[in-house]
Amino acid sequence: MLVKFLPLSFVDWPGHNSVTLFFAGCSYRCPFCHNKELQRFAPEVPGVVEDIEAHIERHSALLDAMVLTGGEPSIFLSDYRELIEYARSFGLSICLHTAGYNAMEIERNHDILDYVIVDGKAETEEEHERITGFPGSWHRLHSTIRVLENYQIPFEIHRLERKEADDEN
Repeated sequence: MLVKFLPLSFVDWPGHNSVTLFFAGCSYRCPFCHNKELQRFAPEVPGVVEDIEAHIERHSALLDAMVLTGGEPSIFLSDYRELIEYARSFGLSICLHTAGYNAMEIERNHDILDYVIVDGKAETEEEHERITGFPGSWHRLHSTIRVLENYQIPFEIHRLERKEADDEN
């Protein structure tokens, strides 16, 4: 669920002034997760939606985007569709930052997404599933990519570059 937000970010969607929403809950257990504290599912923080709406209303002249990140925000798209539509009513574009976990939710809500950043964890099925700790994560990733292609939603794939310990010396 939605647990916090960053009022202004210039880095979460390069080229945009965004309000960034953080969702708690992810079924993957990537050892290098940059938001490990958001892996565990947690209840919505009381008043956070109202705080975000008020922030958007007060600062809409400065903002041009809303970024959804986590945890895994694709799980919660339908739950927060009204908030996303509220942001869009102020002219904000919507960027989803996802590991490709929930293609069905992305498909169901494709009309409210302007851009998607997909985190690919590895180049092979075996390695992807080892990293995520989740059988089927490779197929979920590819299902998400197919949905994005089918609905012609612009996207980019971020792939982790890892160095082995020997490479660093």
